[in-house]
Amino acid sequence: MPSIFLSILGAPASGKSYFLTTMTWLLRQTLPRSFSLSFGDADPASNRSLNEYEERLFLNENQDRLVALDKTALEGDLYDTVMFSGQSVSYPRPFIFSLKPLEEHPNYKAVSSLSRAVCLYDNAGEHFLPGQDTARSPVTRHLALSRAMFFMFDPTQDPRFRRACSGNTSDPQMGDRARTSRQETILLEAADRIRRYTGLAQKARHQRPLVVVVTKFDAWASLLDRTIPESPWAPTRFANLSAMDTEQVDAVSTDVRTLLVRLTPELVSAAEGFAEHVVYIPVSSLGRAPEVDKQTGFLGVRPRDLRPLWTEVPFLYTMARWMGGIIPYLKPRDSQDTHGAADGHRGDASVKPDTLRLWGT
Repeated sequence: MPSIFLSILGAPASGKSYFLTTMTWLLRQTLPRSFSLSFGDADPASNRSLNEYEERLFLNENQDRLVALDKTALEGDLYDTVMFSGQSVSYPRPFIFSLKPLEEHPNYKAVSSLSRAVCLYDNAGEHFLPGQDTARSPVTRHLALSRAMFFMFDPTQDPRFRRACSGNTSDPQMGDRARTSRQETILLEAADRIRRYTGLAQKARHQRPLVVVVTKFDAWASLLDRTIPESPWAPTRFANLSAMDTEQVDAVSTDVRTLLVRLTPELVSAAEGFAEHVVYIPVSSLGRAPEVDKQTGFLGVRPRDLRPLWTEVPFLYTMARWMGGIIPYLKPRDSQDTHGAADGHRGDASVKPDTLRLWGT
């Protein structure tokens, strides 16, 4: 199957591991049930650690015990070492999934051409420090091949967000467990490497999409003057097939961008100065604030309390907007579809089986 490379990056403790774990778990449920797509492990060996994380959070026998996920490692099982002329080179190992239309999908006859191997690359934040990407350890060069980048921005690590949320959240990451980091520097370093790897001119903007995933939404939701719908997609006249409401996601993105411009304008400047297509999506991988384990002092969450919100949306939106043929989207409210072919009608969300296409195809 052709491969789709997607890269996830962000500062240390920005929530990458929780986001990735929750996203893949929800996609296993949502894609077959709502989009007539199978989503499973293409390489169980490569996905072993991620599967263990999913079990720890969502299939835990002890629903009341505090659990936590390990920090993304700089070496170990997530990397493969290959010998070239006597020199060892360490490569990051992606998590690999197969994405295929099921028989009830309207485009099932094109299953051979629509099926994809989805390769998700997760980097530790330290990999974007100067000198971390070398000939012996080219840990971030997948960025040049990625069809889309998910940049994790953690508002709890920004003192301006913490001040704005003062009195409106009980999250310890907004209080005595707060940490501060200059997160836009991670994005600027990633952009610089992509320019070098691809030969992109300094004045040019990258044509592949950048999704700014604003994490830990439950901690800063009071700052957004909008109610987030549980599922931004609607059923169609086909069984088990929904269509993404991209306009709804775009409206949320606009509001989140407005908030970021007010509190962290340098992040918006870095994102939009690098990429032509930028969208801002709030997510909560846990759906609640973590608790402090009194015995260990670490932050954890009880599996019974998990209520993820929008964690699968960045993937679904990216597939619906830029990677055509599998996930349909609703036609915009006006009669002119400014993004491409009309895949449905907002009134009844009907979708023509011969026009399931995406923007960008």
